[in-house]
Amino acid sequence: MAQKPPYDGLHELAVWSAISHGILPNFPDELAQSSDPNIIALRQLCTRCWERDIERRPDIGSILTAIEDVCQNRPTVL
Repeated sequence: MAQKPPYDGLHELAVWSAISHGILPNFPDELAQSSDPNIIALRQLCTRCWERDIERRPDIGSILTAIEDVCQNRPTVL
């Protein structure tokens, strides 16, 4: 699994600029291509949390439920 943080090697200001222009980090290949239901659920959760439209982002209750479900090995799709 990847051990590098998102935007590794970029200066803080460059990271802010990238995010403000809608450039989000990519998932490492082993996660992006995984068919594990828990990994899929976490990828979907991250993607939903990164929505530019704040109204489309999940609320904290939905986020916590999704994480709890993955921890109990019963992933859900948001």
